[in-house]
Amino acid sequence: MQIRKPRPWLAALLGFFLQTAGMLYAAAPKLALAYFGATVFLYLLSLIALGNSAFVIAPSLVLNIVCAVHCYKRAQKYPDELVRPWFSKLHYVVAIHLGFFSTLALCRAFIAEPFYVPSSAMEPTLKMGSYFIANKWGYGNYQAYGVTILRTAPSKSLERGDVLVFQYPHEPSQNYVKRVVGLPGDLVSYRNKTLSINHQVVTHESLGAFASSTQLNMTQRFEERLGATMHQILLDPDGANKYAPRPIPFELSDQCTFDESGVECRVPPEHYFVLGDNRDNSADSRIWGFVPARNVIGIVGHTF
Repeated sequence: MQIRKPRPWLAALLGFFLQTAGMLYAAAPKLALAYFGATVFLYLLSLIALGNSAFVIAPSLVLNIVCAVHCYKRAQKYPDELVRPWFSKLHYVVAIHLGFFSTLALCRAFIAEPFYVPSSAMEPTLKMGSYFIANKWGYGNYQAYGVTILRTAPSKSLERGDVLVFQYPHEPSQNYVKRVVGLPGDLVSYRNKTLSINHQVVTHESLGAFASSTQLNMTQRFEERLGATMHQILLDPDGANKYAPRPIPFELSDQCTFDESGVECRVPPEHYFVLGDNRDNSADSRIWGFVPARNVIGIVGHTF
């Protein structure tokens, strides 16, 4: 005999781990949408919480428990004589969610992906603890949740001044964000805190003092132009030049010369030279070398 009524225990189990699945199985599509909205709200709350996991975990756990109980009662009260709609059958519930999460993963891999800023290396452009969306389409390195889905030749080119998301060359499982300074073939010099590209000094205009939330000392903020991009950097003109004299071994290091004043590099083909906007507090190409084109994930779009 076919059992048409949803099983309460299964509805509760689904509802605890995946609210929309539990409610669809209990034949309550409007409630499934409501719980989906609550889940999205908690996700956005996690972005605002900026790493305070306890602030988000507790409401999420409460939502899971409430939904499990709600699903159990909905399934328990389902009329025996009422034929369940097609979407509430278990195999359709599974298929709907597999389709949804597959689409989400593909969008994350090929189109856009959110990233968290863990340090102050890109201040004042990207503040520590903030989030940004990386635009990924056209850069050839398509991955989601640490799994590479496809690699193709890039169909978009990078420009000086682009803020780049990439796999750290020395540990590809880590994602870094820096600003593109040198393109393939460029001669990039950073000596005595002065940036030059192809023997042309990159000038900057002072915007006054800047108090970082992560640094005890005051620093200076400047406006700089790289190509068509105007952006701000942080720089202490009188401070120590702490990164450039102490590079770590890296591939193609023979393209660079180092001394106590800084570094000069000829950027190899299919590689980029990158710097953090917080110039005195960023470990970047001055210390660990070039970014291979194959490591590029995308460029920074919307920030929040």
